[in-house]
Amino acid sequence: MDEPQSSRRTRRRIKINIVKRTGTRVLGVALVIAISPLLIALALVGLLCWCIGSALLLLVAWVYGVATGRDTLIVFSNSPYWESYFKETVIPILDKRSQHLNCSESKRWAKASLPVVLYRWFGGSKQNNPLAMVFRPWRTPAVFRFYIPFRNAKHGKPDQLLAVIEQLSQAVGKTIPPPSQLSPEVSL
Repeated sequence: MDEPQSSRRTRRRIKINIVKRTGTRVLGVALVIAISPLLIALALVGLLCWCIGSALLLLVAWVYGVATGRDTLIVFSNSPYWESYFKETVIPILDKRSQHLNCSESKRWAKASLPVVLYRWFGGSKQNNPLAMVFRPWRTPAVFRFYIPFRNAKHGKPDQLLAVIEQLSQAVGKTIPPPSQLSPEVSL
């Protein structure tokens, strides 16, 4: 019994489509396999450049810190919740050994200054204000992030803020008192 002409054509088209799709997939997989060594090499070169850049930046920070005695970077903003604490407590205690950046005045920053480059490179993009960085020789900088601890303190949970302040005190070797009042009515 002969099949109708149209069903044979349909089966032939389906086979051709399957072969085309399979061929396209095989070609795509082959292309990815062929290019993957190049992509891996580019990723390794990028990682190597990033590591060398970080190492050179740290070396400059260490040399500058040893030469000037300024090994701490404090970054804050004009937030009513932490501005007074940083300006009245933290900065005066660490004044001789710190540099500070006010994020509210970032338009006036010199883009290539060492503190700005260090802040942008090691500060990250999240929870980066307020923070303190302590640059220690032959180690990565110790970064102390205050945003979430201040937010938690605002909601009546000051333990994390007190812990970060204590860790910063230990890193710089000076006693930094906690904020005198943690009032919940001040907003972040």
